[in-house]
Amino acid sequence: MSKPVSVVLLCEDKQLSVFSRRFLKKRGINQIAEIERPPESVGGSRKQWVNREYPRQLEAIRQRSGVALIVCTDADELAVDQRIADLNEACIKSDIEPRKDDEPVAMIVPKWNIETWLAYLRGESFDENKKDNRPSSRYTGCQKECKDQVLKLVEMCYVKQRLNEPVPASLKAACKEYKKLNQERY
Repeated sequence: MSKPVSVVLLCEDKQLSVFSRRFLKKRGINQIAEIERPPESVGGSRKQWVNREYPRQLEAIRQRSGVALIVCTDADELAVDQRIADLNEACIKSDIEPRKDDEPVAMIVPKWNIETWLAYLRGESFDENKKDNRPSSRYTGCQKECKDQVLKLVEMCYVKQRLNEPVPASLKAACKEYKKLNQERY
């Protein structure tokens, strides 16, 4: 019997957090500690907050056995790889080695926002590369309503082992990232 998995969740916003928590729980991961986001009233960019917090959390999980780190942040105008490169650069600026391929760290990076993924999982049309075409206004504040979409994603990613085409490239990348977190490894 494998030991319970502990996850530290670093999320840019509430919708990413709710979606990720539900996804992890459906995968049997129930020990989830989330880094508290600063209140929106404080101001400042949440993306920059993730950049500041990520190196500290990466360093912290390296000191603990049996813990994974999942970072959830929007790419916005950047490519997903560019957003991950930003996070690596934040580590370098903090004198911390960026994540290694064999570390239990997953980067979950929707292109503009996770609402595009919700539209895809509902079978609606989407274009994750066009800012003006994103469905965010329809799903803003719908954290409680993503349960069905999480179930559908778990079914596609783990049961069927394939996503329905056409799939947002950022979601395909996220499924690969989640799969890196093999529960037996840590």
